[in-house]
Amino acid sequence: MITEQLLEAAKEKIGARSYYEFAKKTGISEQKLSSLRKGRLQADEYTCFKLAEILERSPSSVIAEIRSETEKDEDKRLYFKRFFSIAVLWITLGLLLPVFSTNYGTAEAGIKNAESRAVTSHNAPIADAGTPTPACAY
Repeated sequence: MITEQLLEAAKEKIGARSYYEFAKKTGISEQKLSSLRKGRLQADEYTCFKLAEILERSPSSVIAEIRSETEKDEDKRLYFKRFFSIAVLWITLGLLLPVFSTNYGTAEAGIKNAESRAVTSHNAPIADAGTPTPACAY
């Protein structure tokens, strides 16, 4: 169950050893946590925002993830699944961006190095104007 997984991840993230400690640290009652974990209660906005804050995620992605499982209306459930899938895609792309920007910096350095070699080879003195250079011998 998604809600239970999110609660467990948040509990681990804040270092709570029990749901009693988790309740004390978050301000979410033990009774509510128990009902959420057993699927008897849906997470309200406060709980979703609190989980998002702890897990360092956007509140909308947490809400969409939970509602994609708990929503009764099929059309709405599919909407939340699509929204959550798109949110995951954007998060993944955001995590990959530094990898590509690092490679860009390396490629840019290689281009500058190649350009500097080309400039120095063109500025080399010509030994004999009548003798073809190796680059022109073909």
